[in-house]
Amino acid sequence: MQNTLVGLLLLVIILYFFWKQQGSVELADRLFLSLVVLNAVLLLLEFSVDLFGIYYPRPSNRTMVSLLTALFYLLNPAPGVLYFLYVSALINRQFRVKSLFIAMVVLPFAFHAVFALVSPFTGWLFTISQEGIYQRGPWFFLMVICNYSYLAAGPLYLSKCNTQLQRKLFSTLLVFPFPVAIAGLLQTMFYGLEVLWLSLAFSLLILFFNVETFQVSRDFLTGLYNRRYFQKMVGLAFEKHEGNLPVWVILIDINGFKKVNDTYGHEMGDAALVALSRLLEQSFIPDAVISRFGGDEFALLVPLAKPLPLSDVLAPFKNALTRMNRQQTMPFELSVSVGCCNLAKTTLQNVHQFLLGVDKVLYQAKRKAYELGEQEHCVVSVQEESV
Repeated sequence: MQNTLVGLLLLVIILYFFWKQQGSVELADRLFLSLVVLNAVLLLLEFSVDLFGIYYPRPSNRTMVSLLTALFYLLNPAPGVLYFLYVSALINRQFRVKSLFIAMVVLPFAFHAVFALVSPFTGWLFTISQEGIYQRGPWFFLMVICNYSYLAAGPLYLSKCNTQLQRKLFSTLLVFPFPVAIAGLLQTMFYGLEVLWLSLAFSLLILFFNVETFQVSRDFLTGLYNRRYFQKMVGLAFEKHEGNLPVWVILIDINGFKKVNDTYGHEMGDAALVALSRLLEQSFIPDAVISRFGGDEFALLVPLAKPLPLSDVLAPFKNALTRMNRQQTMPFELSVSVGCCNLAKTTLQNVHQFLLGVDKVLYQAKRKAYELGEQEHCVVSVQEESV
């Protein structure tokens, strides 16, 4: 009873903040909402089965307890299914359900559903005695295997597609099923212990606030920080920076990106933006603030612990971009222009004017890129100035 009330309270808190969020509700949001509602249904079903099938059994309630238990068992693997779909939707914004996907994900669930629905007559997964008392059936382990298969599928898929998600979001999604898996194992081992759906409610609460906090300061497509957050961090660095250690502000713009969209379509253009975002994350120090500044333009704030030549700072990114083009990851080569200014050397007193100055440096680099010509392999045109 207490676990049910705590779990439902947590879910109400999630729903309250979910409905307060602004903006359109995407597929991933709908899947998350489905997880919350399903968790509430499972908590109530578990409570009902306990109440009428364990604590206050009656022969007259046998049919009702059988139906409630069958529905409860049928829905047990559903959170794992929704979690896998949720992960898929976050990894691929253009996610569509395909026939092969249905075969891999829905068919095992359907197979389990048959066992759950016939168990009131066969006693495979559970039995309800003539007195209305609930007991696990001899094939109860099939439901456990089904549940854990879906919980394992999410992390495996995440590990395979880890380059398509920002690091913090990847870590949050990866950890999500483990408390549920541990609680499920304990509940299976110790009959009468009921912590599984309560642990799911806690995991959903943690996931919600981590993802929502993530999304407020993040670009929807790339998972990088958004322009607003970047400008805030540059402003703080502008006010607080002291000493001679370099703090680089770097603007990166894709050359000829309109041609990419016109030739290959906007979906491929989005894929290029995501691929470049992951390269930036992998190429710069962990303390760097990496953002999508707008369109095909990226902005970075890179504080250094020791003086380094700009060429050394940019070398990992240039090498990674060259390698990606040689591997023909995209049906076209990406060419970028880079404008760099050292915040520590600026004589300006206004961060807005400083950013305008960096923007001018970027477009000087773009002119240099067009003078070099896009036929060169992996053009990375760099312009460095103090403003």
